[in-house]
Order: sequence, then structure tokens, then C-alpha cells
Amino acid sequence: MEKTPKPPRPFLTTLDYDIEAEYCTKGLCWDYNLSYDPTTVILHFDNSGHDYSYPFEVRPYRLTDQIKSQIGSALLQYYDEWRLREKTNIQVCPYPADDDFDWEQEPYSFRTPEEEVRVTKWMMEGLSLIRLFHKRVRELMPELKKKGFRGLRVCWQPPAFDDSGESLDGDPDFWFPLDGPYLHIREMIESDTVPVKETRVHQVLLAHFPEIVCDDSNYALRRLPG
Repeated sequence: MEKTPKPPRPFLTTLDYDIEAEYCTKGLCWDYNLSYDPTTVILHFDNSGHDYSYPFEVRPYRLTDQIKSQIGSALLQYYDEWRLREKTNIQVCPYPADDDFDWEQEPYSFRTPEEEVRVTKWMMEGLSLIRLFHKRVRELMPELKKKGFRGLRVCWQPPAFDDSGESLDGDPDFWFPLDGPYLHIREMIESDTVPVKETRVHQVLLAHFPEIVCDDSNYALRRLPG
């Protein structure tokens, strides 16, 4: 059945944060200008589920070997195991151009209640992993500053809780979660020095599953990478 068109949601066009700060202290939409800043080290995590995505990238690319060595092979392997543990929204939800899908049926997240809980915990563990990546690279910043770098930023394309209205990869009536608040499709993640409960990811997840997100144990890693 043909899908009834819906008006697109506006993109965020203004960014309210300190671009000169060494680390991000306020979670918000990714600033694409940073990708062209030669003095900023970027850790890019793409967990969107697109076939063409690169799960983890370092920018500028010439720092890749040094950054990965600082992060450590055990943590990189843990991240690879984590990202494959669950399916992303893009991988399970219908694409808006699918004319064979019945778009008039009742809204559905394409997750069972048990799966919704599991994916929420998966996201929490993912945030802990990203914060650990940031911590290890942050410890390298004194050395990188000698090479002219002045800032460290993390970009995360989350696997769920993202806004289908930004990506146009899904329909909000058949997405997880069905209602906002949402994360941006490219989220700037705060420094690990910011308490996890003050992060934007935590606040978004908390709005949907308070009992799960208030349980600090769900932020724990299944094992401590070397």
C-alpha cells in the first residue's frame, strides 16, 4: 500500500556550544564544520546500519594508527563485538520507499517489549564504550597538542533512538522509539569527564525507559577491555 507523504521535519541549523573548548561538554547535533578543521581530532562511530558505513574512523586519517594503538586492540575488538550484538533501526524497520508495506496499519516499533529493553541496555553499554574510547584518546592529547591539535570530538551515528525525520531512512510510525525525544542522526558526544547522567544520550534514553536507565549497572561493560 502506498505510503501517505508527511511533511519533513526541520534540520537543526544553529549550534550553541563552545567550538574552542578542548572537549565537548554539551551533547548536541554534530557540527559538520569540524570535519574540515585540521586542529580537531575526531572519533567517528557509525552504528547506523547502512551497508556502506565504516564502524569506526579517526580523522585526520593520518592519526589512525597512533589513535588505535592508544585505544588498544582489546577495546577495539570489544567494540566490534558490541556493535554486532543487536540489529539497528535501519536493519529492522521498513524503508519509506517500500510500496509493498502496509503503511496504514497501526504504528509499531518492530521490536517486542523484550527487544526494546535489550536495545536500550545495548545503547547504554555502547555509550560507556564510546566514553572509554574518548578517555584513552584524551590521555594522548598532550602529545597531540605538540603536533598542533587543540581539540577532541566524538561523532556517534546511533543504532536506535535516532530521529528518522532527519535521516529519512524510516517512518516515525514504524521506528524505535515511536515518539521523541530522539537523538540526532549524528550526535556530538560529551567528554568522558562529563558525568554520564548529565549526557544527552542518558537524558533521551531516560525519557523512554526510566526504570532501565536509572539502573547504573546497565552502563557496565560485560568485561573490562585491556
